[in-house]
Amino acid sequence: AFMSYDRVYTEFTYYERLCGEEEISSSNPNDIVLKSANDTSSGSGSTSDEALEILLTHGAAVFPDLIQPSTASKLRDYVLEKNTRLKPTESVFVMAPENRWSFNPGATDHPMVTQALA
Repeated sequence: AFMSYDRVYTEFTYYERLCGEEEISSSNPNDIVLKSANDTSSGSGSTSDEALEILLTHGAAVFPDLIQPSTASKLRDYVLEKNTRLKPTESVFVMAPENRWSFNPGATDHPMVTQALA
């Protein structure tokens, strides 16, 4: 079961942390983009070790070409539509929820979720 709002305050272990300028690992967004397997200039995609190094250095990694643009667009349409009718019991806790919310899509909730996972 997903964590309820009642449990968040006693079991949620994340803490807010203010980061200073000295903690920014890069000013170039390309530093977190992995090499695509479709990139003809690199010959091959990033290895798992390269992906891990980027993630541990910068705290994030972007996986290009993970799904087709048309699939991504249709999946986004589904997520936006689902958000309009999301019930509180379906949402997942996020920090600063005043302007955002989240839900866990199931693999069989919608054909676009299934296609994106394939």
